[in-house]
Amino acid sequence: MFEEFRKDKLFQSLGPITVVCVRRFLATEEQERSRVQERHLHKLRLLGLHDNKRVEGTLHNFSSKQLTQAETEMLASCLDYCFYPHRLNILKIKVEFEKTYGEIKRHLAPKHILDFKLKMLNLYNRYISGFFKQRKHHHADMSKELMEVHNSLRNDNSIIVTKPDKGNGVVVLNRTDYVSKMEDILSDASKFSLSSNDDNLQNLTKFQRFLYRLQKKEQP
Repeated sequence: MFEEFRKDKLFQSLGPITVVCVRRFLATEEQERSRVQERHLHKLRLLGLHDNKRVEGTLHNFSSKQLTQAETEMLASCLDYCFYPHRLNILKIKVEFEKTYGEIKRHLAPKHILDFKLKMLNLYNRYISGFFKQRKHHHADMSKELMEVHNSLRNDNSIIVTKPDKGNGVVVLNRTDYVSKMEDILSDASKFSLSSNDDNLQNLTKFQRFLYRLQKKEQP
């Protein structure tokens, strides 16, 4: 009520044209706020989330397995949990650090390069060691019962738990159906052909050399 009183007093002190302009401005701002809010809520729905609650339809079971209530709850709520990875791709992490080092190095004075290199090495070592320390003490915020259900589903070789092609969620498929579909796709001679020799490594080496020459040309 007090806010309405202040608004009325404000409008009384303004001219009629100014009041119309202010009202139009406020209405436009309210429409823009509603539009942005609806856009973000739509994104949350695609992710299977809405107001911190699960959206109906997040779980799609296309397998012949009859899921129990506990299994359904676990799969439908798995987007709410975070599992620490069992291992790191050390090579990929090294490449990312080297790429960052190379990009920043070009903008540094020669006297600062060594100091920056040591800092990057220290950051890399802290990242790797921190991962193993945190993994040792990490526990998912999932109950013991749901964790047992999770392990049971993970060890069930008759099904495959994956994600949909669009949006987010959980899809359960028969492993035989999944493998059969993949074999049908790969057997399409119009799209795939069987190679007589495995030259992937050779092609990768050529591509890497091409990128290296291209990078040397771009450097001043």
